[in-house]
Amino acid sequence: MDTVVVFDGFEIPEEVEFSQLRVRWNINRDDIDFDRAPLKRLVEHNRLEPALLWDDNPASRTLVRLIISAWYVAQRRAGGERDPIFEQIFAEVEAWAEFGATRVQRSFGSLH
Repeated sequence: MDTVVVFDGFEIPEEVEFSQLRVRWNINRDDIDFDRAPLKRLVEHNRLEPALLWDDNPASRTLVRLIISAWYVAQRRAGGERDPIFEQIFAEVEAWAEFGATRVQRSFGSLH
């Protein structure tokens, strides 16, 4: 797959694939886990300040989630593989938008 532009000024080089994140549920934290090495390569490729992503604060976690979610959408549009965890998360978000969060059963994890 060629270089994918996730959003203006942020690119995924062709040698880094979404599947390399190895996204998985962490039921104990009610969140996702992923391998950081591919995200580190993106940070370096796009000349971002690493501390923006690795600080343990809500703003950093939000930025990481935004980048990973946007990356998933961009790679799917470019013909990339589906990821069952992200498909489930996006389906939940759509259901929350349509029916309201209190009327939708949550899964074991989320991006928020």
